[in-house]
Amino acid sequence: MVRSARALRDAGELEPIGLWLPAKDLEDPKRGRPSSRSGALAAALICVLMLVLLWVIPKDGPTAKAVINYTLPNSGIGSSLRSTLPGWQMVRLRDDFDSGLRDWVGAGSALDWTREGNGVRPGRLRLWAPSLKLADYQFEFEGQIEQKAMSWTFRSGDLGNYYATKISVASPAPAPRAAIVRYVVLGGKECDRIELPLPPTVLDERVYHVKVNVKGAYFVTSVNGQVVDSWSDRRLTHGGVGFFADKGEVAAIRWVSVNTAAPGFFSRLFASTLFVPPSL
Repeated sequence: MVRSARALRDAGELEPIGLWLPAKDLEDPKRGRPSSRSGALAAALICVLMLVLLWVIPKDGPTAKAVINYTLPNSGIGSSLRSTLPGWQMVRLRDDFDSGLRDWVGAGSALDWTREGNGVRPGRLRLWAPSLKLADYQFEFEGQIEQKAMSWTFRSGDLGNYYATKISVASPAPAPRAAIVRYVVLGGKECDRIELPLPPTVLDERVYHVKVNVKGAYFVTSVNGQVVDSWSDRRLTHGGVGFFADKGEVAAIRWVSVNTAAPGFFSRLFASTLFVPPSL
């Protein structure tokens, strides 16, 4: 038996018993330290994020009526973060036309736009200046058709390049028929005109609440809470909103608003109101 074991050992098929050690004993005991440090750091970061979320999320009970403004200061660290953080600011624009048409730009004077009561009646195309540099946004307005149609634009880079849409009424009540018409204007020339019938459920001769979601190359239009049109086009990548009236059309616009996409995590994290308790 001794000779057999010795023969096997000499042939390399049997390890010397005295030299065998478990694999874990052969490893350097210092190797485990970096992984434990990384785990501790990750756990600390998770704890910090949890504390921030618990502080920001409103507790049960009365909620504050004030709207949080996700903007950064114009100086100091706020100014630096503006140039480094993507999507740092949420743009909210609204015009009730109480101050006239000073923010609306177009060719010639604004005399063909008239203000009466709590709204304006558009004439030749005018664009809302504060919105002209935007790309993706939600465009809303409320208006009433007095004769034939109500027309608006979005992604309007200038007076010769924009997407145009209108609600055109073919017959009034008691059996109203209307269509949504859209087309593209490039270099001052109209192209790709499309006309789609509007369902009777959205028709209201008193007031129309229009919402247009503009995101990337996709556009969705809803009227009185119902989606009536969705389409895509990649030719115009940025630009603001506007109103116009073709010959024979009269519409009254009561108010208009433009809001950009909701702020991301970093925008909220570094917002100036982050460290104010939600209940204040």
